[in-house]
Order: sequence, then C-alpha cells, then structure tokens
Amino acid sequence: MKDFAFIALDVETATGNRSSICEIGITIVENSEIKESKSWLIRPKNNLYWSRNIKIHGITPEDTQDKPCLSEVWGEICSYIENKIVVTHNTSFDMFSIADALMDSNIPLPDLNYFCSLRIAQKCTYHAKF
Repeated sequence: MKDFAFIALDVETATGNRSSICEIGITIVENSEIKESKSWLIRPKNNLYWSRNIKIHGITPEDTQDKPCLSEVWGEICSYIENKIVVTHNTSFDMFSIADALMDSNIPLPDLNYFCSLRIAQKCTYHAKF
C-alpha cells in the first residue's frame, strides 16, 4: 500500500447543535505515512458550551473566546481536504456538522470525497466469522 493517502478528520462541538463546531482536527497520510497533523480551535456562535460536551472533549469557552470563527479559518481547512479522500469515524456527525456550520455561515459547501471508518468497522464485524 505504498500510495495509500487520505485525510483523517475529526470535529468537536460545543453544544448539541451540530453547527457549534469548536475544533476541527486533521491528520494527513501520504504513502501510508503520517505527514502532518493539525487542529484549529474555533469560537462557536456566542461561545456557548454545554457541560456534557466539555466533559467529552475538554474544550472550554475560555479556550475559544479569542479564537477565530469558522468562516475565518475555513479557507485554510478546506485547502487541506478539498479534492482529497477524507476519512471520519462517524461521518453522520462530522461531515454533517461541517455542512450545518457552513450553511449557518453562508459558506458554499465544498466538493468532498469522504467515507466512514465506523461503518467499515461495523461491516467487518458483521461479516467476521469466529
């Protein structure tokens, strides 16, 4: 698998609203090797957090109060993932969080190629014979 390449992506949200992104992290894999990992802390709308979400990821309003909003960093993030293969471990959360947040910010949705490692793992588990 010498030419194996993809971008792993993970999203954290501040509340139960999927568009309340407070962090996006990526890891770039090229030629089956990790080339770079990067994350952006993002100030969600009104910098509002639910304690339940803070317990999950540890990100607090103090961490993001002086950080840019998604529209200010989206160009940089998009340059890493657009026209690449993007892998998330729960696409129904991560990719729809991005879509919801971009729509809330009136940012056009990019053309992304993605798949869900959670679904692949579930299919492998269902088909495994022990």
